[in-house]
Amino acid sequence: MKDKRRRRLIITLAVIAAVILVVAFFYSRLNAPHEGVVVVGTPKSHTSSIDMTPKQATGNYVTFNCPAGLNVVKNNPLVDPVVEQFNYMHRDIESWNLAIAVMKNPGGSVSTNNTYQVRKINPDKYKESSETINGKTYVIMTETDQGGFSKVAILQQGGMGATVSLYGDDPSGTADLQKTFDMVLGSWQWN
Repeated sequence: MKDKRRRRLIITLAVIAAVILVVAFFYSRLNAPHEGVVVVGTPKSHTSSIDMTPKQATGNYVTFNCPAGLNVVKNNPLVDPVVEQFNYMHRDIESWNLAIAVMKNPGGSVSTNNTYQVRKINPDKYKESSETINGKTYVIMTETDQGGFSKVAILQQGGMGATVSLYGDDPSGTADLQKTFDMVLGSWQWN
C-alpha cells in the first residue's frame, strides 16, 4: 500500500512539475523579444477632402466668400470692441480654423489695430508682409514658429477694422489653405 501511495505521489509531483515547466516555457516565449518585418511601400498621399466651392457669408458689417466645406463654429459672446465675428472649422486629418473678427477701430488705420500691434512688437514670432488680391493690398502677419499655415490679414475701413485669421496643418500641403485665405480676401466687402 505504501508503494501505491508513493507511486501516486511521484506521479502527481511529476505532473505538477511538467505543468510548471510548460507554463514557464510559454511565459518566457511570450515575454522574449521578437523580430519583426518592416514592409516598405509607397506612402499613401492624402488630399484634402474640403469642398472649395465659394459660399457667401453676410453679416451686418461685412460680406465675403469662404469654402462651402468649412463648418460654422458657434461664436463666443461679443466683447467690445468686436462688433461681429465668424468662426469656421474643417477637420480631415488635421484641423483648419478660420476666425474673422470685425471691430471698432476709431484710430482709422491698420497700425492702431490691437491685433496688428501685438504681432508687430514680436518680430521674432511674426513676419509682416502684404498681399495684393483683386487690386486691394492687405497687411499680412505670418506666424513663423508654427508648422503648417498661420496667417492673419489686418483690414481697415474708416473707423472699422477686421482680422482674418487662418490656421491649418494639412498633410496635403498649404495650397488649399492659401486658396481659402485668398478667397476670403478676394471677395471681402464692407457693408
